[in-house]
Amino acid sequence: MVLRRFAWPYGGQRASFCGSFTGWRECPMGLVGAEFQVVFDLPPGVYQYRFLVDGVWRCDETKPCVRDEYGLISNEVLVDNTHPVVQPETSIRVVSMDEGTILTTVCIKVSFVILCILFMLPNNL
Repeated sequence: MVLRRFAWPYGGQRASFCGSFTGWRECPMGLVGAEFQVVFDLPPGVYQYRFLVDGVWRCDETKPCVRDEYGLISNEVLVDNTHPVVQPETSIRVVSMDEGTILTTVCIKVSFVILCILFMLPNNL
């Protein structure tokens, strides 16, 4: 298994992540600094993924892209275990200065996919 971080550094108010390894279900991304991020623990393989940013499906044009049999374009990534991509973290805590809340992304391992849940906590925790 390999920890792999996916990031959307191109702005937006909200971002979710969908991939072939999530069954194309949305996983909320946490805002870390100026970019949205999510981390998954994946077995080696080739995977496709997309971002849902402010309600619009997007691909990162700086990463490899593929077109499927229906004409949909997705990013593609090769995950191998020759070198780790990220260090494990139990959660990512970010203070939203605009809202006065702390956003925490908690990742829970289920089978070979990590499900990420976004919690909004009061600022005084």
